[in-house]
Amino acid sequence: MIVIRSRLVPALLLAASVLAACGFPGRTGTGVEGSGEATSAATTGTATTGTTPGTATKLVVSVTDGTGGPPRTWTLTCDPPAGDHPDPEAACRALDAARAPFAPVPAGMACTQVYGGPETATIEGVWRGEPVRSSYARNDGCEIARWKAVAAVLGSGGST
Repeated sequence: MIVIRSRLVPALLLAASVLAACGFPGRTGTGVEGSGEATSAATTGTATTGTTPGTATKLVVSVTDGTGGPPRTWTLTCDPPAGDHPDPEAACRALDAARAPFAPVPAGMACTQVYGGPETATIEGVWRGEPVRSSYARNDGCEIARWKAVAAVLGSGGST
């Protein structure tokens, strides 16, 4: 048996479990802080997959292409999928599949410094009965990963 007497090891284990709970498995270190924002218990990664009776989802999705034009805005409801979103079924499936779709990039997360494009987006409303408000961008690797996780919700523009 190996015994390690260090404060660093428990701290690293705690950090790794927090990152995994936020949907960022395998990433460690420090770096650029993410720009996403979110509120609600749904952002903690503890929500169960799927909806239960009485837990409504009604979201407003707004996406800008970064050229200064007006945003594209849709409404989305799930269970059953509906709204004026171009593909509500795929959008609801993407939200159910994402580990923590509204969680921001954890503070201090090391993110690759790649630029994915000028697009930005917001999703706000109620998801599984909890209020949410989250912002998305494509300004580094972590934000691009967040965007890709909910690309079906954000529509086809900039989903690569």
